Amino acid sequence: MLITHSTFIASPIQQVWETTTDISSWPDWAPTVQTARRLDNLGFGVGSQAIIKQPMQSRTVWTVTEITDGQFFVWETSGKAIRMRATHRLATHENGTNCTLTVKLVGPVAMICAAFLAPLIWLALMQENRGLKRWCETVSQSNPTPANHTQKAPNTTTRRIPAFAQLKRGQTDEI
Repeated sequence: MLITHSTFIASPIQQVWETTTDISSWPDWAPTVQTARRLDNLGFGVGSQAIIKQPMQSRTVWTVTEITDGQFFVWETSGKAIRMRATHRLATHENGTNCTLTVKLVGPVAMICAAFLAPLIWLALMQENRGLKRWCETVSQSNPTPANHTQKAPNTTTRRIPAFAQLKRGQTDEI
């Protein structure tokens, strides 16, 4: 089962790539990540590992299995009966970057689990892309923190994101 979400980010591909591969910064911009920590001190590449804690999930170790620097990386994690393979793919498009996130569920119960997991995974991919877009587009204009993010409303006025909806920094406890 393959689940995909794409978005356009009005930022240069290099900036989006640097943000995407800076795994420890994910809790700053991705509402789907509570904590994230690299398990190695090497450059980001095949074999790199990170431990990620997401809402309503246990901590999971992800291992990079493929990478083309500046364009995409694939990493995988395995559970008892299911394996997840996630792809983060970037492509230059006009005045910015297209970001496509894909999760593939593999294993003996993947199709059964996909029936109820697919909508939740798609929602998580959409939230991650929105957070990445907001972060990268804000970084290109200033030096943001999660507390000073603003959002353009449909009528083009600027309003502050309510405190309960702001991106939160990872938990203070160690992973």
